[in-house]
Amino acid sequence: MTSEKMDSPGPENMSPENMSHEKTGWFPGHMHKAQKELKEILKYLDVIIEVADARAPFASLNPLLRKLCADKPIITLWNKSDLCDLHFLKQILGKKLNTTEKAMPYLLGEARMRKVIAPLIALAKAEAPHRGTPLKPLRMGVVGIPNVGKSTLINTLVGRKIARVGDAPAITKGLQKINLSPELQLIDSPGIMMPSAESRQNMFFLAGIGCIGENAIDEVLVVQELLPYFMAHYSMALKSRYRLETLPQDPLELFEKIAKQVGAFRAGKIYWEQASEKFLRDMRSGALGKICFYDSLAGF
Repeated sequence: MTSEKMDSPGPENMSPENMSHEKTGWFPGHMHKAQKELKEILKYLDVIIEVADARAPFASLNPLLRKLCADKPIITLWNKSDLCDLHFLKQILGKKLNTTEKAMPYLLGEARMRKVIAPLIALAKAEAPHRGTPLKPLRMGVVGIPNVGKSTLINTLVGRKIARVGDAPAITKGLQKINLSPELQLIDSPGIMMPSAESRQNMFFLAGIGCIGENAIDEVLVVQELLPYFMAHYSMALKSRYRLETLPQDPLELFEKIAKQVGAFRAGKIYWEQASEKFLRDMRSGALGKICFYDSLAGF
């Protein structure tokens, strides 16, 4: 490599050995508190709705939730399916759900979520047929790791904005109880992020789609870790977006080519942070095409 280094480290200077602080530093204290609160309110819930990101369908689920809710029905709402590689997603779901002992009811949601509300409520009622009257209203709880669209779902269910919505992880705080109708109640809780992902790769998937804050994991390292996955599964998208005739076999060399194509190479220097920001923005906005991340080695 002939590119001149910046003062901040380039991707070749980052290693798994330097990752210990990233693995534990992205679990805010209020989320520890939220888990304790969730344990307390579970006995008052009839159905749990877990909002996840369809672009990382299993990485964005919370393994702890299923341990806490062993005797409660959980409906999974895979949101942002309009940004997801649905063909790959359905292949993954087919394999996973066919090998799961317990049925896993789920729905696919898009950004605005309006289309999913009626089928979601119907599915919730079907999962708890003993509830849903004025005397015994159906009590739903909405949970999810940060930045998967949980607040958007709540606001859409209620019909007015009661939870702040944004792209920054961990924006929703506090517990709320909302009467949707005499027969239906909604209990909101803060997004619950697991203290560690099921695999190291899953952690980078979550960082890539924005479920882990940029202050927790270096974005240069995130891109470095994601590029081999893109090279294996979405090589045509890389070629098309960054106007590349061929892809280098070396991810770092590809990273340099992308940096030059996005204007992050000036006066002989590669500006790694700028290149990483632009790559992640392309990926999250859909400019790189529809994607789906899946680690077949993870144990979910």
